[in-house]
Amino acid sequence: MFYIIIALIVIGIICKITVKILETLVDCQKKRKKMANSDDLLIINEEKDTKPGEMIVNLSLAPGAVRKIKEQVENDVRNFSGNKIEKETSIIEKAKEYPLRKKQYISTDEFRFQGEEDYIIRLEQSPPPGFNNKIFEKVMIEKISYISREEAINSFIYGNNRSLLLERSSSKKYGIKIIGKWQSVRKIRQAQLGWVPFFQSAEIYTSYPQDTPLAATIRKIFKPRPGKNPGLRYDIWIP
Repeated sequence: MFYIIIALIVIGIICKITVKILETLVDCQKKRKKMANSDDLLIINEEKDTKPGEMIVNLSLAPGAVRKIKEQVENDVRNFSGNKIEKETSIIEKAKEYPLRKKQYISTDEFRFQGEEDYIIRLEQSPPPGFNNKIFEKVMIEKISYISREEAINSFIYGNNRSLLLERSSSKKYGIKIIGKWQSVRKIRQAQLGWVPFFQSAEIYTSYPQDTPLAATIRKIFKPRPGKNPGLRYDIWIP
């Protein structure tokens, strides 16, 4: 009889342990399902008290969130590729529809494309001999709107034989002056028109030796007009 009672107790303990294991497995399965279907970015897997006022929390990225992120990235890539192809196709189709714009020469080295406004002047300039490396193109000019430079800028725009010189500043960090040289009505003039923008000037200072010669060629001139300041676009060259 004694052995039967012991056996029943052992069987009861084993049954309780088995039930507990099964409950744990079911809970784990439910948690996994919840995480797999969850759109939350972070899931709290476990938390327990350590010391009063302290808690350890284990976080993980939910599989559902991973799936969502993956789908979003794939859609973005697909849309980007589709838009890019569509854009390239539309450009090609438009190019077929419209002929190349003809140059209308104003003088020997000045022209406009057919249909462009009168305030635009384009120039065909070659870099000085020995300057074969173009490092920036279509660069803007900063601080061209200063009132103190207005007369010189207007004279430069309406002058002849225009050219640009680039001069490093000794007083301004990463500063490169843009000096204009041109033929006015009576004489050859030279004056500062503005500055090379900081992005390009800082790149020149940090990427090339300080004694590297600089040259510039004018691509486009914008005449002043109501509500708009004059402007320039130019390329920068080094040997």
